[in-house]
Amino acid sequence: MNYYIVLLMKIDCHLHLPVRDELRDIEAQKDYLLQELHAHDIDYGIVIPDNLPESSIGNLQQCLALFRNEKRIFLMPSINILRDPISNVEEFETLF
Repeated sequence: MNYYIVLLMKIDCHLHLPVRDELRDIEAQKDYLLQELHAHDIDYGIVIPDNLPESSIGNLQQCLALFRNEKRIFLMPSINILRDPISNVEEFETLF
């Protein structure tokens, strides 16, 4: 008789830092996001930072620092191909 162990995980694969009037800083945005994932039994999340330096959903450097020690969160940076894609790639290479 064969037995199989099936592990099911819920992964939200398209997240941004939430923007709400009551969330006054990036730490509050992070806390709210993590609370929502927990409340909905989401095991892992993939946060997509903005590729603009100033953004309400956090840029790559901000999100890297913010989620550095979060084992359940992964980042998926993006490249702005319309605005200097070469420097975006070079930036990624220095950060990872």
